[in-house]
This record gives sequence, structure tokens and C-alpha cells, in this order.
Amino acid sequence: MPAPAPASPVPAASMSTITGTLRVSETAAVDSDTNDSNQPGWRRNDTLATAQAVPNPALVVGYLAMPGEVPDGAVAIGDTIDVFEANLGAGQVVELEFAADPARIDLDLALVDDAGDIVGLSVGVNRYECVRVTTAGRYRIAAALYEAGSAGGSTYQLRLVSPGAAPSCPNATAADAGYLPGEIVVRERDADVGVGVGVDTARAKAITGGATGASSGGLALARNAGLALIRGSGQPGSNALLRIPTDATARLKSLARLATLSLATSKAATTAPAGFGASIRPELTTAARHLLDTVASAKQLARTPGIAFAVPNQRVQAMADIPLVGALPSDDPEYGRQRWHYEQISLPAAMDVLAQLPGTQPQRPVVAVIDTGIVADHPDLVGQIVAGYDFLDDPGTSGDGDGMDPDPDDASPESSAPVFHGTHVAGTVAASGFNAIGGLGVAPMARIMPLRVLAPTGGGSSFDVAEAIRFAAGLANVSGILPATRADVVNLSLGANAACADPIRQAVLDARASGVVVVASAGNTRGSYGTAPVSSPGNCPGAIAVGATDARRLVAYYSNGGPELAVSAPGGDMTVSTTGTGAPDGVRSTAAQFDLGVRVPTYTALQGTSMAAPHVAGVIAMMRWINPALTPGQIDVLLANGALTDDLGTPGRDNIHGWGLVNARKAVDAALASLTEPPSPLGRIEALPSALSLGATRAEAELELQRVGNTDETVTSIAWNSPAIEVIADQVDSATGLGRYRIRARREAIAEGTTVFPTIDIGTSSGRGFVVQVTVERRVASIGLGEVGAVYVIAVDANDPARATIAATLADPPVDGHYGYRLSVPAGRQVRVYAGTDLDNDTQICVAGEVCGAYPSMGDTIEAIDTSGDVHAIDFLLAPLGGASGVAGIDR
Repeated sequence: MPAPAPASPVPAASMSTITGTLRVSETAAVDSDTNDSNQPGWRRNDTLATAQAVPNPALVVGYLAMPGEVPDGAVAIGDTIDVFEANLGAGQVVELEFAADPARIDLDLALVDDAGDIVGLSVGVNRYECVRVTTAGRYRIAAALYEAGSAGGSTYQLRLVSPGAAPSCPNATAADAGYLPGEIVVRERDADVGVGVGVDTARAKAITGGATGASSGGLALARNAGLALIRGSGQPGSNALLRIPTDATARLKSLARLATLSLATSKAATTAPAGFGASIRPELTTAARHLLDTVASAKQLARTPGIAFAVPNQRVQAMADIPLVGALPSDDPEYGRQRWHYEQISLPAAMDVLAQLPGTQPQRPVVAVIDTGIVADHPDLVGQIVAGYDFLDDPGTSGDGDGMDPDPDDASPESSAPVFHGTHVAGTVAASGFNAIGGLGVAPMARIMPLRVLAPTGGGSSFDVAEAIRFAAGLANVSGILPATRADVVNLSLGANAACADPIRQAVLDARASGVVVVASAGNTRGSYGTAPVSSPGNCPGAIAVGATDARRLVAYYSNGGPELAVSAPGGDMTVSTTGTGAPDGVRSTAAQFDLGVRVPTYTALQGTSMAAPHVAGVIAMMRWINPALTPGQIDVLLANGALTDDLGTPGRDNIHGWGLVNARKAVDAALASLTEPPSPLGRIEALPSALSLGATRAEAELELQRVGNTDETVTSIAWNSPAIEVIADQVDSATGLGRYRIRARREAIAEGTTVFPTIDIGTSSGRGFVVQVTVERRVASIGLGEVGAVYVIAVDANDPARATIAATLADPPVDGHYGYRLSVPAGRQVRVYAGTDLDNDTQICVAGEVCGAYPSMGDTIEAIDTSGDVHAIDFLLAPLGGASGVAGIDR
């Protein structure tokens, strides 16, 4: 989508005005030297001395580029390193994700202590780097770019994540960052591989003595550059251990030689790849320089012909056996960002019970996701999918160029700025888990039946939805095909602000009669209109309509309600960041993004009742896994009896929360109780949430201590280890210690510019203790409450498929995370409003890695605005877009 361009002159009398406010999270920050010339307060941050202070927790958006290889802008001379500064606590994780293909442009991450030693390093060749902090202190955090054989740059997101919300990360701070300085492990390709695509063979012959096979190219180049073979044979297909020169001057000469001889592309390199070296080298200790030279040499070697890999040699130590399955939190790296919404529904306690069950269940339940289709090659969904169907019949609008067929792939083109809604929903239901890949779903034992009824524009029809429901239920439908096994649950994260359409009404009733439970989102329009009824198909008889809660267990500001609302589940609120991840409070799940026109799997966060519904669908799938004979009617009764929920709001059912917040542990217990011979798994007391962030502004937060399962355990003690918080009993049973506590921030007890991570230690009568992690920040005035740099607001013609820009403006500078704007547009037109950053200054907004938003929300059908007169309060959320951050906007 083009960034602001001058609109054609229009007489003032024929113009209308659109005004509004754009919101970002208080944890948002922006690299101070992006390529955008309009960025307020632009300054270099490329040395330890000029490190940019950032909040903690934080989500920082930024940009790095090679010299002379970027669009004209503020850093046309190049910006290969950004350095930030923060006081980090033990257990925090620093994450770096970027948008570029790492085979072309690779970004790496380093942590430097006050002494100038590199104590944390993550230098993989992938889009994700991380370092886990083991010792609290002040750190400089460096993101650096290595050119891997291609010109250009990349946007990125840097996250500082609180201990209780931190994902699994294998790289921990340690002396020499856990590496053996000077040593590189190299493997040469087999001789028949050759020097590779894009190599200048004439130069290869000159360097390697005339042969162009890999066996004479890779290690010959290393020896030519002064590296010594210290272990291994150096034969193709085997590992070799090399050592770079020990003398600093010799190392630099070696690096220059490697760069001159590199054959990664036909372009002759004359300098070493950028990386951490040049700008911060003088500020580092001798040991740190040795380590950086090791990394740079390995990176350069990896670019040479004949080399399969070249990586710094790492220290290792004995580790305990890793179980194949286990309790939550799991080893899945995305789980730290999913933790808040899974703990809110007591999923860890439910998994504890399932892990105690003997044997395996006879059949995996199936959940039909009726949506935009699926990214079937996503690593967290491979093996989780059964055959589905594409019900879109118009080749002109379907996105895949054909009509109905058995291929439910999400064919959304890059030009439609897709969020891969159906893939996100499917991942929340049943992404695989406990495999150290991505995240996991509510019910990883379930399988997904993808049924495509929504086009790339987000639109669909009641006919297609009704036919997809019938397909899922194993009933006759327009496809003429029946599934091998009908679904146990149908998830409908879609809708219309209308009464239940007759075709969908009948399909829901027929599906229930076939034994299928139908779950639907309640709708997301309450924020726009103050109150809003449950949308269709959530308002259809027999459907379980699901409203949304935020991370504080409050009804989400957008969530619809009314007499049809049955239950609530986590949907998120991405206008705030309260969980300690640094990112807005969205629901994290599977997604995809485009890289050079190619769709690649990733993970992202969305908000909406669309995200709440699959939590409920997953919980019901768990129940069906335990007892496949449970009927829709029995589940209705359990829901109405409070056996599947925690009550919220007015006691009993109400029009805001339904029967309350779905509770996976209660649901599992109810399913077990329905068996002829139910087992008796042990219960426990748990804290909801298990980690919370008061951030820089929240005065207090709620903590609930409750029993889950069969237990008479009581709370015997509560203690906290910092004056930065106070724990106050609010509604607590004096005999058991169970109930609601308020956690109050005492920021006056800590110094300005400090973030602390107190723990609340809870003792129980069984002798089992557990900890709740808290984050409190006292921010200095110089760091604002949320900013993402210059924000461009544009209006596009709502009737133009190409989305031509017809008006544009630059938003006002932010005030406490709010950007005001005033946009003049031609009167009498139908327009859609988008906003976003242009960190790389490529004249495009809303591409991967940039911050983006649209009215009313990204991922929803973007509303057409009538400009017959002035229009006000066109307010919406901005968040980083795409897999580089996992925050893709609001959707349902």
C-alpha cells in the first residue's frame, strides 16, 4: 500500500474532513535512527555510548540496512547496528525478529554488560534470535546486520519480555556468551555439490588452484585467509574445527582476506560483512573483540563456496532428560506469549489431569474451522489437519482462481494484506505442542477440518456458511462430498450484524441433531456503538455464542452481548500491554506472511471474539476426547449449571459474560465425571494469572487464588520480596485463603528508570508452594508512553480493488500513546482509512514488520466511510504487522 502521496488539487468546498485517534501500547518504542526522514527526534544509536534507552518490558520497531543499498532516506549511508539500553532482570528474555530472508539479510543479537564484555549472543541464520538473562543488571542490547550475499535492509522488532511471560530460549547470558572464542566448526559440502548457484567460477578457480568442486574451495579459502585446522580431517562431508589468528591485527587481516575472497555472490566483496564489529569494537574488552571476530569469520566463511555451514564453537554441559510430553508451560517457544490466555482458562490445570490419564483415547476429535482456509504447511499444523473443502464458487473473487474444490488452502494474495484468519483460529484450537516448535493449541490432541467460505476480502455468504456446516456434520451439501469422519465441533469465527439467516439456522439445528457442537463468535461492534447485540450466526438457536475477555478477565471493549451470549473466553485487548511480554495483549497463534512474494508460515497476535471462540471449541474438543459420547444437549446443561465456567459479573448468567469464563479444568473434570468409571485425578490451588505486569501506569491488578479439581488444599502464607508491590486481600475466604487479591504498585519505592520483577510466594497446606511473577516499571519522563515513529494516515477509494490513495497526511506526534490526525478527503466518496509507519522509507505502509492499522480493525472487513460530510472519531489501533512481531492487528 503506497505511503502518502499528494492528492490531486480539489476545490476546498468539495472536501470533507476525517478526524480520529490512533492508539499504540505503552510498551511500544521505535529505533531512533530508522530510514524515515520524518521520524521525530531522529538520532544515531550505533555505539554503546549512544545507546538508546527503552522501556522494560518493551516492543521496539526498527530498521537496519547496508550502506548505499536502501531507499533514499535518513540512513542512505547505511545503518548496520542499533544499540539499546535497559536494566534487565534475571529470567527476562530478549527477542529479535526481522522481516527479511536471512539467507539474504541476516540480523543477530548481542547483550553487552557495563564492563564491555559480550555476555549474550544469538547468531543463527533464521528470522528469530533470543537471549535469556541469568543475572540482573544494566545491559546494552545490540541488533546487528550481516549482509549474506544480497543488498538491502530489514525492519525488525526487538522485545524485552518479563520473566513470568518469557518464552523458552536456549541462549543464556554467560562468560563469552557460552562460546569458545577463536574456534569455528565448519563442514564442507560433498565433492559433487560444486561451488553453488551464483558463484563466479573464474574467481573460484583463481582462489582454489583451478578446481571448482566444493572439496577444494571451502577450506582452501579458510587456510588462504589464515585460519588453522586444529581438529578433524577437513574432508568433504565431515566436520572440521578451525581457529582464527590469536593476534588482533592478524584477525582483522584475516577477516579482510575472507571478505575479498568470498564467493557467496558474483559481486566481489571488498569488506567484511557489517555485523557488530566496526562501530562498537573500540568500546569492547579484548575478549569481546576476539568473540566478535570469531562470529564475523564464521559468518564470512558461511558465504563461501563449498561450505555447508560455519558456526562458532559452543560450550555444552550435561542436561536432564527431556520428557516427550509435560505440564505447561511447555518448551514451545511461542508459549510465553500465549500463556496469559491459556492460564486464564485454566489450561495448565486441565493438561495436568490429561497427563494423569492411563493409556490413550480411541480417536482424536475433529474441529471444523469454517473460515478463510488454512496454511496447511505451517509446522505447527502439519499432521493436525484432515480433509476439508473450499466452498467459494466465484473464480473472480475466491483468490485461488477457481471455484469449489477439495483444496481449502488460504489463497489470499499479498495485495490483500491478509492476516490468515482461519489459520490463526485453527492454531488456537489445535496447534501441535510439546515439540519445541512454535506454540500450541488449546487441544493439541484434536484435528482440524478446514472449510473455506471467506474470500481474501473477508466476505462470504450465508449459503456457503450453511453448506460448510452441513459438510462438517456429515450431511448432504452442495459439494456432493461427505467427510470420512464428521466433525465433533464446528467453529464459526465470522458473522454479520443481522438476524440469524434461515439457511444457517437450519444447518445449525441439523448439525446438533447429528451430534455436532456449534461454537460461534459473538461479534466485535460494541466498541463502535456502545452496545451491540450478538451477531449471526452466534444468535442462531443451538449455537454457543462466545464473547471476549481481555488479559485482566474483564469483558473486552469490543465484545457484543445479549440474551444469546452463552460464554466468554480470551479475545485480548491490543490497546494495552499488561502481561509482561512487551507486546500488546493479543491472542497469539499460527499465521503466515509474504516474503518476496512467497507465503511463509509465522506466528502473530490478533484480538476479537473470533479469537475467543476457538478457545471454547478447543475445550469442547478436549471433552469429546475424554468422552466422545457427550451430546450437544449434555454440554448445554453442563454450561448452564456452571460446570464449565468461572462466574464473572452478576452471579449466574448475564448478557455481558454469558455463563462466565470458560474453564478447561472444570470442563475436563465434567467430561471425566460423565464416564461410567471416572478416574479421580488430583486437584490443586492455582493463581490466575501466574504472571502479571503493572507496567509504567497501572495502579493495581487482580490476582485470583482458586482450587481446581479435587483438593482440600488451603493457602497458608503469602509473602512478597519487594517494596515495589503490596498484596491486599480483597474478597478472600479467611478459612482457606482462596479468593481475590489486589496487587498494588508502589513505584515510589524504586528509582526512576528502573524495572523490577517482584515475586509473590504462596504457601499451601500440602507443603507445595508456587510463585506469581510481577513486573513494575518506573519510567523516566524522557521515555514516552508508547510511540512508533512517524505515522502516515491515508484514505483509499473503497471501490477501487487496487486501493489507490486519494488523500494522505502525517499524524500528529504521539501523546501518551495516542496519535491524533486530521485528513482532508474529496467529499461524496466512499473511502477506507489505513495508517502505518514507513521505517524503511520505501513509500509503502502496511508491509511485514511495519506498524499498521485500519478502521475499524485490521483483519475485519475494512469499513467504507461516507464522506458526504465531515466524519469524526475514526479511531483504531496500530500494531506491528506480520511475523516479525506477532502483532497483526485486530480481527474477529
